Amino acid sequence: MKRKKKELLLFVCTVYTVLLKNESRKQELGLTEAEEKRLAELLAQPETARGIMVLYQAMSAALSPAKRSLQQTAENYPLEYLGLSARPYACLAKSLLYGEIRTVADLLRLSEAQISRIRGIGPNSKSLEEIKRKRLKFVQDYHAGLIR
Repeated sequence: MKRKKKELLLFVCTVYTVLLKNESRKQELGLTEAEEKRLAELLAQPETARGIMVLYQAMSAALSPAKRSLQQTAENYPLEYLGLSARPYACLAKSLLYGEIRTVADLLRLSEAQISRIRGIGPNSKSLEEIKRKRLKFVQDYHAGLIR
């Protein structure tokens, strides 16, 4: 258990450091200098490791076997499977903001907010609505046993 805590804290600190060195990510987070300083102070406190571990355990418990299975299944389906129109498909396929989006699983990992930040897809766009609709249909079809 202690090793997991230490590894998790090291991971969070590493991610924090990488985010602060990447100006575009820094702007995306919208942190002020005071907030960045406070975050650094919080990460240095021992209670933070306990809090991170609690959060990690909660997230691990929330990831049910069914969801893991959905993610594993979605890895086998290319993005084309969703039948998106040309514009949303092209925006997703060309985007490298969150890494390559090549499979349905890649798309399922993204939140609606993350998708709306992809160039060419806005928060209130028809493209975003289509992507949400097709994603939901895939998940529903999976749970109905139509996708294996």
